[in-house]
Formats: sequence, C-alpha cells, structure tokens
Amino acid sequence: MTGTVRETVTKVLLELQNQLLIEVKKKKIYICNLAEFERLVEA
Repeated sequence: MTGTVRETVTKVLLELQNQLLIEVKKKKIYICNLAEFERLVEA
C-alpha cells in the first residue's frame, strides 16, 4: 500500500467515479477518460 487511510482512498475513488474518469468493477479500476485522467495527474 501507499500509506493511505481507507477512508481517503474511498473518497478519492468516489470523486473520480462521479467525474466519470474511472469505473470500479469486481475489484478492478478502469480508466474511462484517459486524456482527462492524465491531465488531472499532471496538474
């Protein structure tokens, strides 16, 4: 793990899902909008 708290990870994943950047299905994370995700990571 990266030394994060479960609550923080859950909050961030939900925010990314609400922005339609990712989907979480069957314990896997799918990036739905790669260009926007990359822009967010580089910011």
